[in-house]
Amino acid sequence: MQKKIIAILFIIIALYFGVPKLLGLILGQPNVSENQTVYSVNEQYKPRRIPLILNPEKPDQKQFGDLTYLWGYELELDHPDFGGLSSMTVFPRRHEVAPLVFKLLNDRGKNMTLTLTESGNSHDITISHFIPITPCYRGQKVLDSEALALFKKQDGSVIPFVSFERDHCVTRNGQTMALPQEFKDMAFNGGIEAMTIHPDGRLVMLSEEPLEDAKHHSLWISKLTANAIVKSSDYERLLYQAPEGFSPTDMAALNDGSLLIIHRRWRPTEGTNIIVSHLKAGYANSETRSAVQKPDMIAHFTPDMSVDNMEGLTATEHADGSVTLYMISDDNFNRNVQKNLMLAFRWMPPKVTTEK
Repeated sequence: MQKKIIAILFIIIALYFGVPKLLGLILGQPNVSENQTVYSVNEQYKPRRIPLILNPEKPDQKQFGDLTYLWGYELELDHPDFGGLSSMTVFPRRHEVAPLVFKLLNDRGKNMTLTLTESGNSHDITISHFIPITPCYRGQKVLDSEALALFKKQDGSVIPFVSFERDHCVTRNGQTMALPQEFKDMAFNGGIEAMTIHPDGRLVMLSEEPLEDAKHHSLWISKLTANAIVKSSDYERLLYQAPEGFSPTDMAALNDGSLLIIHRRWRPTEGTNIIVSHLKAGYANSETRSAVQKPDMIAHFTPDMSVDNMEGLTATEHADGSVTLYMISDDNFNRNVQKNLMLAFRWMPPKVTTEK
């Protein structure tokens, strides 16, 4: 009887926190002082790449909704800071730039660089630059870093923005920044999981869970460029309707201002579902936006497919208008149960039509 009660309590707690986060709570998060090893920027590592068949029941399947599967790997690297990958961004976003350089963020307060060189069906991946990020404040005990966005200044320099959950905050170039007043109403584990920079320079943030007094997720967009935000009133809060039962985990802005957003749902009776959606650019225009922002689903990955706790999404754009999406998963440093996956897809956005 006691075992049944414990099992029921575990399921209830898992449903509240989500299994990916629950595993992190069980395994623990390191104190800042315990996780400050700085590796030489010259150190480069070649992870073991295990090719992935996305649908084991249909090995030849390449089309998943509107996405065309290009390639995927399980990445294995014997390095204490590799894992827990919670966000990724590529800069610049032009696919013609080679090699592609991605910035990855893990949920233990480290960022790293992934370099991808593609040649036909061959993909060379290198991991380097394991560097600790600056916490929101001195003495911060838990670094549950979740989202990374890069702002490019006119002089070409880049300012990193990093969001943290549990103790909800966002840093700009290592300094804690002013945030919307509603942040105080976010759930303990429902903070800013997705963040990106709009092409006009504004900061866009999306909550993992609805606020405690709301049924919709919150989508904030700054009124000023990201480097000019100085007070909590420098944001607009929009309502975002995620697919039912799903939570946003990352997003990427395209050159037209629209957003690609990845959502995750885990249930003990079914496993992990992943939905990738597209939110048209109208959300960013205060004169034309709708009351609730509703994205269009472009792909749904079910538990029988080779997906995991997908938490990172970024994209590059091609001259022909198509987009390559890259996704990564967060293994919560629990390598016996979860995996670090990297997947690539091609997508052709729908043509924008204007009424005459």
